[in-house]
Parts: sequence; C-alpha cells; structure tokens
Amino acid sequence: MIYIIPIGIQDHDDEWKKRTILLWRWGNISSLFQRVDTVFCYVQDLEQAKRWYQDVFGFSIRFENDDICSLNISETPLTLIQSPPGEPFQPARRAFFNFYVSDTEMARNHLLKHNVIVSEIFDDKDVKWMWFQDLDGNRIEICCFS
Repeated sequence: MIYIIPIGIQDHDDEWKKRTILLWRWGNISSLFQRVDTVFCYVQDLEQAKRWYQDVFGFSIRFENDDICSLNISETPLTLIQSPPGEPFQPARRAFFNFYVSDTEMARNHLLKHNVIVSEIFDDKDVKWMWFQDLDGNRIEICCFS
C-alpha cells in the first residue's frame, strides 16, 4: 500500500504535488508477494531432461508446451526451459535452488543408483547438504535440517 502525504501544507495548496513523499507500508508488501511461483532451469534437450527428471525423481508434469515443461514437486514447480537454439548452452555452475529431503543418505544413494554425479554429504551442524548435477550439468543442491 502506498500513502502520499503532503508535508506542511493544506490540501488546497497548489504546491502539494511538489512536496509529497511516498511511504511504503512494508507490512503489506509481504502479502503482495505471496510465494515463489516456479523455479526455472534451462536445459539443452527438453524431452531428454523431462524424462530424466521423471525417471530420477518421479516428478509428474503440471504443464508443458514446445519450449517448457513444468514439473510438480510440491507447491513450487520446477520449470524446465528449452535453451534457445543456436546459443551456446551454459549449465548453472552454482545452485539456484535446493531440494529439501528428510534423509540425505537415502537421497544420495538414490541418486547414485541412477548414475547421477553427486557430492559427498556435508554436515554443517544444523544442516546436512550435498549437490548433484542434472543431465545438462546444472548444479542443484539438496538439504536436510531438523
């Protein structure tokens, strides 16, 4: 919500437009931005990536067209986007999101069973985490905390 407040003038003053300030009522901004709607991940071959995410993670398709495939994870889907043809593909070298799991050992073993490149499990006291690479080399992280 934005409030426009005249400073030191009456409403009938013609100069009021020149002497106004905008105040953001920050308490209402958080209700404006309600959630992360989707997470985007660029891929080289949309069909291959879609099958890979379905096979490895069991994600179902929420929506798809020729250039994107949105996968159900939970409230926030993962949306795979076909990299533009003719442009060099650059995998994400740093994780731009992570998956939450309740058991990092089980998750790591599952990924290894699917021949996924996966790191060791790092234990940072309150959080255990690891990273893996998807079919295109995009780095994605996995975390677990109590």
